[in-house]
Amino acid sequence: MNYLRLKTFYPTLLSALLCILFTFRTSADNTIDSLHRAYSIAKSDTEKANILHELVVDLITIGHYPQADSLQTVELNLSQKNNFKKGIAAAILNKGIIQYYQGNYPEGLASLFNSLKLSEDIDYKHGKASSILYIGYIYEGQGDVRKAMDYFNQASKLFEELNDDDYDATAIINIGNVYSNLLHDYVNAMDNYVRAMKLFSKAKDDDGVASALKDIGIMYLYENDTTAAIESLIKGQKMFKELNDDEGFAQGEISLGNIYLGQKKYKDALEYAQIANDLAKKIHSFVDIKESEKLLSEIYLTTKDAMKSLQHYKAYIAAKDSLTNQENTKKSIRTELNFEFEKKQTIAKAEQDKKDVLQQAQARKQRLVIYFISGIVLLFLCIAIFVFRSYLQKQRDNKELDIRNQKIEGAYKIIEVKNHEITDSINYAKLIQHAILPDEDALKEIIPQCFVLFMPKDIVSGDFYFVKELDGNIFLAAADCTGHGVPGAFMSIIGSEKLHDAVRQSTDTAQILQLLNKGIKSSLHQSGSESTRDGMDIALCKLASPGPNPSLPIREGDTSKHKVFPNGGDLEGAGAVIQFSGANRPMWIIRNGATEIEEIKADKKAIGGFTEEEQSFERKDIKLNTGDTFYIFSDGYADQFGGEHGKKLSTRKFREILLNIQKKSLLEQKTYLEGFIDSWKAEKEQLDDILVIGVRI
Repeated sequence: MNYLRLKTFYPTLLSALLCILFTFRTSADNTIDSLHRAYSIAKSDTEKANILHELVVDLITIGHYPQADSLQTVELNLSQKNNFKKGIAAAILNKGIIQYYQGNYPEGLASLFNSLKLSEDIDYKHGKASSILYIGYIYEGQGDVRKAMDYFNQASKLFEELNDDDYDATAIINIGNVYSNLLHDYVNAMDNYVRAMKLFSKAKDDDGVASALKDIGIMYLYENDTTAAIESLIKGQKMFKELNDDEGFAQGEISLGNIYLGQKKYKDALEYAQIANDLAKKIHSFVDIKESEKLLSEIYLTTKDAMKSLQHYKAYIAAKDSLTNQENTKKSIRTELNFEFEKKQTIAKAEQDKKDVLQQAQARKQRLVIYFISGIVLLFLCIAIFVFRSYLQKQRDNKELDIRNQKIEGAYKIIEVKNHEITDSINYAKLIQHAILPDEDALKEIIPQCFVLFMPKDIVSGDFYFVKELDGNIFLAAADCTGHGVPGAFMSIIGSEKLHDAVRQSTDTAQILQLLNKGIKSSLHQSGSESTRDGMDIALCKLASPGPNPSLPIREGDTSKHKVFPNGGDLEGAGAVIQFSGANRPMWIIRNGATEIEEIKADKKAIGGFTEEEQSFERKDIKLNTGDTFYIFSDGYADQFGGEHGKKLSTRKFREILLNIQKKSLLEQKTYLEGFIDSWKAEKEQLDDILVIGVRI
């Protein structure tokens, strides 16, 4: 932009700025009003740029990031126009801070390193310290403990040298955050929060005091002092509200929501979580959006609203992905920026080392004289030290032992509480999963001659079974989802829901699996190279609904023998025609009186994961006669380790077991299979979820 265009551009730009400032006066605090008045009477562009910098900092502090971003652009343009290098460095610093709070870590890191370089070039110490502080913020957000702690300590030392208590407290409170969030060292975290609050109070920074109160309240919660936690948080919330700090207020609402959820005050927890979610979306704070969506999901899960819980869990994952996606891009940016920064540090260190060598040579001569005199003094001191050494060492050891015992006891209590909370949450998840699975008594009303052996590895299962009677057809499935425990249970809920949708759209088993594959990939956003491999293997059968068999005599009290599966398709004769399609899971058939198992193979493709969205599956029609039995199952039974030599049971052995128990009733078969696998694994841990379904015609 040339000078002539600048002359016509800036009056318009500054007019727009005054409109923005007037808007802030109606809602912001006295500090922003004062800055507005100061800007109105400022004479030089340099003075205006400094005022704009302070205004942007105050807007960032209270969480008004879109407005802060708009004014930062004006601040940067004004500084560049006048070649005001300190203003340029400060404006780029503000840009990096805004990008960090909005979750744009790669661009934020680039801006902060740029500001750091400019500040070092012009010896702008406060800008250098502030850039280092917020670089620490980003490494903390990415979970890099070592770098985050290193940058926060550097920043604290620089601010202490500058006698800036306010910014020194900000660095210290973030050291506390690293101890709390990444290292789970709550004792050191509390020490840093208390120290930061004292410095904020000394600097008369009410917003900083409110932030420290919020963090101290969370530490009280970890110490199981709920009353003190709520009291500290509410004090902080009152200050955040008076200061119009939407960011701090949203974070406090999330903390209070978590406390009330733990107290089973679900209505209060939901109210706080929703307020936090609305504020986070208003100020475009992806970190707070992520945490509030997670809290809402947990509340609805606890209150047994599975659909809303899943809806907010998906929103939580989306917000989390917005902070952590494009990982390769982030790594390359980090590597490049770190290389440039560390290269400069290496050069500076080399120059300093050269100076140190010269100083050491001079100091060596002086040390020779000092050593001689010190040696005589030390000779006498050693005698005294030797006498007291044992006593002092014993005292030190006892003190360290007491401290360690206190830390261990505190950690044990925290682990015990967390373990109880996690177990309660998983038990609630078990109730939800069992509510989705068909009741076995209801299943026997639809298919009298059947059994279901369902043995989850953990409290909840990644395997699930499915039965649905619809328009004269019975759909029966055994599914094995990726993983087990809580992740597997989430997949089983999604899989069951999508399978219900698929059978309503088609009666063809091959088309049903194709629809299920599309549904799973859509729900898990599985597209492109960044897709997850989560999915499931499944065996799906379709049978005709049972009806009365006129050829069998009716015996009172024995209704199960008066139902058959009528013929279907082009096949004739007694028995039933079953439609089968499978994704990595076969069907085994044992004909009446047979001594071998007939295997109906499945397609070697899974549902979801890396399977193509338009993947087709093969349908097979099998005629079964009266007395024939078929089985569908997951791989958990055959893969279990045990026996005398601790080996895998194997598919071959599983076949032999089924052939050997064919003369037993299906109820006896279930009892035998359950007893055998318990005896087989003995003291060994169950390897996977176990699911076996048997049906006799």
